Amino acid sequence: MLHVASVKSQSLRGDSYLKAKSDKEAKIVVTYLEEDVFAYTNSNGELDGIVVEIFHHFQNWIKNAKGIHLEIEYIPEANFKKFYTSVKDANVGVFGIGTTTILPQRQTEVKFSEPYISNIAVLITQGSVPTLIEMSDAVQIFSHMTGVTGAGMTLEKYLLGFQSKNGFSTPLHYVNSQAEIIHEVLTVPNRYAYVDLTSFWPLMDKYGDSIKRHPVADLSTESFGFIMPLNSDWDEPLNEFFNIGAGYRSSVLYRKVLQKYLGPEVVQMLKIAVQKPAIAEQKAAKGKNK
Repeated sequence: MLHVASVKSQSLRGDSYLKAKSDKEAKIVVTYLEEDVFAYTNSNGELDGIVVEIFHHFQNWIKNAKGIHLEIEYIPEANFKKFYTSVKDANVGVFGIGTTTILPQRQTEVKFSEPYISNIAVLITQGSVPTLIEMSDAVQIFSHMTGVTGAGMTLEKYLLGFQSKNGFSTPLHYVNSQAEIIHEVLTVPNRYAYVDLTSFWPLMDKYGDSIKRHPVADLSTESFGFIMPLNSDWDEPLNEFFNIGAGYRSSVLYRKVLQKYLGPEVVQMLKIAVQKPAIAEQKAAKGKNK
């Protein structure tokens, strides 16, 4: 049974890995970003989702491989900025599990695990908006609309980049979470936004033609990782876990998690997104060698 804290501490703190190795047990804090598919409370009132299951696999591994029993306090957070800051300002045995993009600037503020998933960011609107076929049409379609995003999110950077690249600027409406971004696009006319493919895809069955993705504007250059405060020593076992054998992401356990929450179509799209940069690099290398 996963324990979810009802009251948040001002400064989060758990046991160090050094202490855990000595005592063979540890109390740690895991704050999770509340998002459908990734971390949410299911219909049975239980904590569920991709990052929750992956962290549970880590918990089992460290018990079996290191003989360490983890007592975990789970703390929910709906606001990305608060989620990120709470981990950045925490001490030692604290983890943040959510859709946190691994970025050089953030790596000076928090420690990241190895990537647990690669993502495609997609541009979305209501279904009545004309489909963006060529990027040259972006000004005509979007210049009268309002962008929706969250402060400090990578999605904000993508939206601003989309405007800059296409030579226009529109007002931005700020909300607290990706769920709120999607709600705003669905309910308010003339809104557009970047969201994660993994958050957008489940909406297709529910909302059908009411919501639209513009594939020509897809961005597939980011990976998500778990985060820890800079003074944490838990990156050592966490990264060891991710690098077991051929890598945790090559395991049957991992594939089952993605298939369960995302389905085969999205898993295949994410796989292709990872392969494209590698193929491009190989072609570039061959060109240099000619």
